[in-house]
Amino acid sequence: MQEKDNVLDILEKTKEAVKREDIPNLKDLSNRTIHTATISQDPDNITLAVIVYSLGKIIERKNYREYKGWDE
Repeated sequence: MQEKDNVLDILEKTKEAVKREDIPNLKDLSNRTIHTATISQDPDNITLAVIVYSLGKIIERKNYREYKGWDE
């Protein structure tokens, strides 16, 4: 149950950080998920870590909305 709450917390905070384009917070969330995935070796946590890390890298690029096909 505690793990489920942790995943939900990370997802909610990631959603808000993406909306605000809060890069430092996304990096912190990414580090947190990578740490959890490393310890647990759970496929769901590993997937979550990759998603949060990737979102942080996309948002970090200032011109990401100018890429071809972004609006799709």
